[in-house]
Amino acid sequence: PDTNKEYTNKITLSKPSAEVMCVRKVEGKLQICLVLQPRTPYQVDVNGKKYARFFLEQPAGLVENGESFEEAAAREAEEETGYKVVSLQRLINSEICRHVSYADETSVVFLAILGKVEEQCLDENEDIKVNWYMAETVEDELEDYLEGRKPNFFGFDVPEMTILGLERFFIKLHRGDLSI
Repeated sequence: PDTNKEYTNKITLSKPSAEVMCVRKVEGKLQICLVLQPRTPYQVDVNGKKYARFFLEQPAGLVENGESFEEAAAREAEEETGYKVVSLQRLINSEICRHVSYADETSVVFLAILGKVEEQCLDENEDIKVNWYMAETVEDELEDYLEGRKPNFFGFDVPEMTILGLERFFIKLHRGDLSI
């Protein structure tokens, strides 16, 4: 940069967030929920028009005033999937501080075991598409993505916290450290 110019960076301090790896059993098999939602700061140009880019990610949201990380995780899981949380456990025990794009955010990642399919009651204010994948399929896709065989995850961009949550989930699952 020109040393005669003065630059100012704006730093945004965000509320902490809870991210939730949502899992359910259907006919004895594990399924993982990933939600497809638009992220307006990221855009694509289609025929001269700007549109929000979609990201495939685990349910997540900000911790409201007076709410614990656990309460926020349960609330976000229910709002974004429409299913009641049966049990909740920390998937990543420590809080992760991120400093990306001049933002500071603390996140905690949880594992939520969700209720039965017939209990679904989706929040109509959520602008997302809920996708359920077989755990084996997600693990294969994750391996291909991490090893560079695929540029995207199920064809979409994916936030690093979702990748981190999935990696930790499969490590703990194979070690037998999870109560599912």
